[in-house]
Amino acid sequence: VRGAARTAVKNARGAMTSGEETQATVKAAIRVLDKAAGKGVIHPKNAARRKSRLMKAMAKAASAPAVETTEKKPAKKSAAKK
Repeated sequence: VRGAARTAVKNARGAMTSGEETQATVKAAIRVLDKAAGKGVIHPKNAARRKSRLMKAMAKAASAPAVETTEKKPAKKSAAKK
């Protein structure tokens, strides 16, 4: 359960940076954290702190303007002269 919680939080943070379905992944992470706290795998205050930080990061990501990233392609090298 601890590994699942870690993975869920990592997936939620990844969704925030990539612009995927952030709310759904954060809700899933919160659900897993609550389950881990309920089973005693992690301390309830630890789960609350992680959930709070996730929600804060989600709010910050939602309020930030969407930035389009354009990757620059490397310049083609000219063929060597023989």
